[in-house]
Amino acid sequence: MTWGFFWEQLDRFGIIIGLITGVITMLIWLHLKWREKKDNDLIAVNLLDLSVGYKATLPCKIRRKNLTRAELQGLLGMLPMNEKGKRYELDGLNHVDFFSSLEKAQVSRDIYEVNILCTNDDLMQFDKARLETFCEISEI
Repeated sequence: MTWGFFWEQLDRFGIIIGLITGVITMLIWLHLKWREKKDNDLIAVNLLDLSVGYKATLPCKIRRKNLTRAELQGLLGMLPMNEKGKRYELDGLNHVDFFSSLEKAQVSRDIYEVNILCTNDDLMQFDKARLETFCEISEI
């Protein structure tokens, strides 16, 4: 065995390792691009009153990576209230189904909206005339 043969084999081994590393790097890069696209999906937030078939879609959408209960509450806090300076109270934000749907929206690529179930009394806290200028109102 000569040293030339040894160095030639070591060189081939280095090339193979380099190629494998390049392929793994490309796969990681593609995965990160996919994750970034998923994390930047915009999620719509709806206030639903199923008893009267009322749906108000809030004007701002939230990026999936920022979709938290606190972020939703901040968005809801910007809505016009009947009593100036008063904070809203929505029982739907404390319900188990809401937390479940929020978690699904954070994880699933197929969900592009979060629904907050409200009663008519919940919606009466908001200034409906001004709310209709901010939100997209529809019937369900």
